[in-house]
Formats: sequence, structure tokens, C-alpha cells
Amino acid sequence: MALIPRGDCGTNPNWQPTVTAYTTANTDQQMSSWWNSLLSTPHTFFANELGKSFGSHVNSFECGIGDSGSCIAPGCSAYQDAGDPVWAFQALMSVVNLNTLFNSIYTGISNGQQDFTDLSDQIALTFFPWKNPKFPFGDAAFWINAIISILFSIIPGISVPLKSGLTALTKAGVQQAEYSLQPAAPSNNYQTLLQMQEYAATFGQTSRATVESWANDTFAGREDSQNHTILDYLAGGAYIENTNIPSNSEIESFYKTQMISRTINAQWRTQKIFVTFTKTNNTNDTSGPAQTKYYSSQDGGVYYTYFYHEDGVLRGHIDKPWGLDNLNGSLYNITGTDITKASARAFKIGGFNFTRDMAFQQIEESVSSNGTLTPYLDGASWTGTWTIPVCDIGTHQWNTQYGKNGSRYGMLPCCCGPNCTDTATFVKAANMNNFQTLLRGCKEQLKDTDLDFNAIEYGFTLKHTCALGWAVSPIWKRVVGVILFPFTFWYVCIA
Repeated sequence: MALIPRGDCGTNPNWQPTVTAYTTANTDQQMSSWWNSLLSTPHTFFANELGKSFGSHVNSFECGIGDSGSCIAPGCSAYQDAGDPVWAFQALMSVVNLNTLFNSIYTGISNGQQDFTDLSDQIALTFFPWKNPKFPFGDAAFWINAIISILFSIIPGISVPLKSGLTALTKAGVQQAEYSLQPAAPSNNYQTLLQMQEYAATFGQTSRATVESWANDTFAGREDSQNHTILDYLAGGAYIENTNIPSNSEIESFYKTQMISRTINAQWRTQKIFVTFTKTNNTNDTSGPAQTKYYSSQDGGVYYTYFYHEDGVLRGHIDKPWGLDNLNGSLYNITGTDITKASARAFKIGGFNFTRDMAFQQIEESVSSNGTLTPYLDGASWTGTWTIPVCDIGTHQWNTQYGKNGSRYGMLPCCCGPNCTDTATFVKAANMNNFQTLLRGCKEQLKDTDLDFNAIEYGFTLKHTCALGWAVSPIWKRVVGVILFPFTFWYVCIA
């Protein structure tokens, strides 16, 4: 076997942990040939065999969950002194980095899950203070699956021209999450907050056990559910560079932020909370609240997030969602822009029905996106972390600041999509179906505009009842009506 000439291995570029050096040493082919030659003879685990066969020849070189103490990056001088090939050094460095990633993920999700559990009651009181919030069964399982898949899509190096190893690991992560971590059949379609907390904690434990088993199988050289081995994961020098491998605490923070975001999103999706999109070339647009502003040059417009606050019968105004001011701090580390951006991206891909399959597909596509899709770095703003429904209001000036109450009804999303064709679907998604305030407000708002209120399909129609008419009547009319027509008033409005 020909060895690459070297002087001082600490400065020789052929001995640096880089993709170029990894490729120059023909590491993939050499590593595969070496391992395949061992399979027909008595052998131990892949990582152990690699550690004891080259360099310092460590007999107890163990990698896997909980084995970080012995899975340590080697010095190249030991390989040089032993006359060992460069590829073996590159291979072992890659194994150590992959082991670091597995252990960081395992520890990070363990601590992150505990952080989320500790904050759950406070989250409920701050962000969805209504009684008995319900969560669709299995939501927490999907959240954890998606988070784990994102973590295994992390690109550890600055530049990885050959991404086959990253793709293999990410797809394996998605498969582990989708199939190995399936929740049991539900006994009820919905869960209480306490049930969801307990379920998330239990499922978090299951996910950690799955990661541990997968990691140990990987470093043993065994195949995963996609018939991939560690050789596939390391291919192309995918894990030779470790510049971006996050620490335990960074993954803990990411996991906590994701779980908090998805929990709040699940509840906000049950309220009259929505996002508007307005076409504009003005990147400095201030028509809406800066707190949730997201301008997209690609989409050619600006997005804002709102909550329609009901002040009484047929009365309300636009305001900020519950607890929005509390999100942007060290405890939660989530911004209003994160919420808007994640929702806008999800809407662009899936409209009002961003599915779980779409979520996993986006994670897989991030690996081959050349850095344009970065789920881990995006954090709470990653596509689909939030899925607040979006109303494309075109060029209509219907944005406003929080708390502004220019009329009885406040500003409303009265036309969504081209020619208002998405309005009814949006109304349903934004929990405004049969919401009479919307229709009466839009009828008033669209006066003297280029839009015909009667031509827009909202999914329901105006109701004309005494109670609703009484609610919008001026005080003087109510007084006169009661004085002059007491019997009629009692008969029509009370009896």
C-alpha cells in the first residue's frame, strides 16, 4: 500500500482533517476494502477495530452513547511513527466527529426535554391561558420526530462538496423518526395539557433509547433500516470537519425552543390568530407591527402576525397574540419574526395544509440545498415550526399596529388570494367560520373600494337577528325602542 510522503504531519495538508485531504487519501475506498476484508474473519466492532489497527493501536477504542471518554481524536504523529496510511487517520477522525454528534444529540434532547417539561405550566399560563387546552394525539411524537431529524441533518463542516454521507445519515434519521418512533394507537383523539406533557416525556425517553441503539449499531458497523452502514455515513468526508458540530447545551436550547414553539403553535392554531402578506417593494415597510415583521424579497412582500381580539358582540380589534412580548428573551429565545417567517414558508409550500410528509421532505432537501435550507441554524423560524394561516391581501392596505381601533370592528382580512379565491379556506383555517363580526366588518371595510363584498365567498353568510341588530344599534335607538315599543321589544328580542 503506497503511503503519501510526509514531513511534519502537523502542518502537512495531507494530514489535516479536511474534505480535500480525505478525498486525496482515497479514504472511502480504502476504508471499505479494509472493513470488508475483516468481515470474513473474527472481528469486533468497526470503531474498535479501526482504533486498534492503526495509530496508537488502542485495544479499547469504543464509540457510541456514553463512550465519548475513549472515543478521542488521535494525533497524526502516532500514525506517522507507525507508518500507517493517511486514510486511516482521516477515517478515525471522521468516526470521532460522528460520535460527538450522536452524543451531543442524545444528551441535548435529554436536557431539552426536561427544560420543556419544567416550563410547560408556565407556557400554558402565558401563551394559551384558556381552560382545558386540547392537543391532537400524536402531535408531540411528530414534534420530537421532526426535531431529531433536523439534528441529524446538521452539516458539521464549512464546505462539503460530496454530501452522500450527510444525505445517508439524514435520511436514516428521518426513517428512524418516522418508523422506529411511531406512537401507539390512541385511545382518544385529543390529549389534555398534562397528558401531552407526560406523553412527550415518555416519547422523549423512547427517542433517546432509539438514538442510543442506532448509534451503537452504527459504530459496530451494522446496517440501519435503510441498509446503510457507517461507511455510507462517512462517505465523501461528510464528518471529517467538525467546525459546526453543536455542543450539548446548544442542542438542548434548540430542542427546548422547538418544543415550546410547536406547543404554542398548536394552541394558537385554535384561535383567531393569522398572518397577512402584502405585496410591496418597500423593504422598510412599517404598515404593521415591527415585532412580527418578515420581509421576503423572494415573495416580493411583507408578512405580519395578528390576533383578532373580540371586545364584545360584533366588536373587536387587532392585537398581539398572548405572551408575544415574553417570547423574545433568554428563557424562550423566540422572536415574533420567527413565528411569521416559519408560517410564511410553510404556507408557500403547503398552503393551509402543511403536512407532516412535507415537513420531513423539507428536512431531507436541506442537505442538498447548498446552504439555502438550514433547519438547525434557522431554529424557531424553520419552515413549519409555526404554521399560522396566511391571508394574501395583495396590495390592499389592511395592515395596522397592535391595539389600534379605528372602527367598531377593527381592521380585518377581507380578501385572501388572487381574486379573493382563498378567502373561505383562510377563514376556516383562522377559526373565523360563522364569525359574524368578520362579515359585518368586511361589509363596512370594503365600502368605496374596488372589491364587491357580495362577490366574495367567505364560507358562510350574514345573519340578521334582533340580537345582532341590537348590538350594533346606537344607544339613542335602543332607548327610543325600549320607551316607545316595550312590548314589541320584549316579544322579538327576549321571548
